[in-house]
Amino acid sequence: AAQKGQRRLLQYLATGSLIGTFMTGSAPLFLLTLGASPFLIGLLATATSIGNTSRLLGVKLMPKMGKARMMWVTRLGSGFFLLLLIPIALYSKSTTVSIAWVALVVLVLRQSTLQIGGSAWWPLVQDNTPPVAQSAFITRMRVTQRICSLGVPLFVGWYLGTQPLPERFALPFTLALVLVLMGSWVVTRVSENPMPLPQETLWKRIIDVLRVPAIRQYCICFSTVYFVETATMPFWVVALTERGLPANQYVWMLSIMGLGELLTLQLWGRLVEKHGSRAVLNVVFVLMGFMAPAWLLLPIDPTNLVIWAGVFFFFWGVVVAGCGFGQTRAMIDCVPAQYQGEGFAVPMFLLSWVGGLGGLFGGLAFDWISTLDMKWGNVEATHWYLTTIQALFLGGWLVSRRLDNR
Repeated sequence: AAQKGQRRLLQYLATGSLIGTFMTGSAPLFLLTLGASPFLIGLLATATSIGNTSRLLGVKLMPKMGKARMMWVTRLGSGFFLLLLIPIALYSKSTTVSIAWVALVVLVLRQSTLQIGGSAWWPLVQDNTPPVAQSAFITRMRVTQRICSLGVPLFVGWYLGTQPLPERFALPFTLALVLVLMGSWVVTRVSENPMPLPQETLWKRIIDVLRVPAIRQYCICFSTVYFVETATMPFWVVALTERGLPANQYVWMLSIMGLGELLTLQLWGRLVEKHGSRAVLNVVFVLMGFMAPAWLLLPIDPTNLVIWAGVFFFFWGVVVAGCGFGQTRAMIDCVPAQYQGEGFAVPMFLLSWVGGLGGLFGGLAFDWISTLDMKWGNVEATHWYLTTIQALFLGGWLVSRRLDNR
């Protein structure tokens, strides 16, 4: 039964990863085709991150609805908002900021609805995966995600072309809707352990979770990382497309990043098993910080720009694989069994708000710096911004040294 549950969870994950990979790579591009500014791109990251706090609602609903049923309902709900994006893409003949705002609201509502059910993911994994098999399942999970992230950007980049119009996004949105229906059907067949109705209020359970030292250290560490991530990564597409990288080639870079992850997942998994999540995360955050100065070397020549982007995204995929594996193991290890629901949702709630602040800060700062039209040492001010903020990943290294290490 456990093996069947794991297989169905991976099938559900695969459909979600295909949708998520497409949305992550194309949502900023879609907004740009609708006339969005860098500030609006940053606001997308902010609102999406804050929207993830809907997982707390999932914690409240989970004992009453059941884990698998709640994931089924919310996956279908996210499909409704995908359905709304199709006419926006088809009938947005003029690129106006107002249309971009409407699309942004729909994108955020889709993610928020999906995340309500996301609070049941790790509890379902615990129900279907014995502790001795968790590392193996995490590896299979990450490999599944990365395989999906390899193919989707190649197709989407080829389909969208170098300068896509909004209507080109309608077909991928439709295909994503089909995947929503497939994933919804699969998750209803996953078995689960019953959850007792909580005897305490949600607020009291949140306070109890934050009293667990390992969870507090986890939140402190990844709050730092999430802030830096949302203050920089959403603006890579702006910096690279303004430099001259075509839209389709930017999407292809996500496949190159996925390749870097896929090729090194097994290595990171073995390192986590041997040395613990803390040691791996220490190394990962140092590497992320040391990659920051690469933005000072962004080429102007189109060929060299493609080569630069390919190398940067490949190595970013390598360190992201280590970060994802280390973070997942650290999260599972820090949550006691008696806090199965809120133990996973409360850290996500806090990290979502911090990530939202990072996106808001990044959107305001990047948009303002873009208007200055300044250069220091023949390097554009926006590239100095990306370098400076990304270097703060070294702060993640400092706080990760206090993580619980198992």
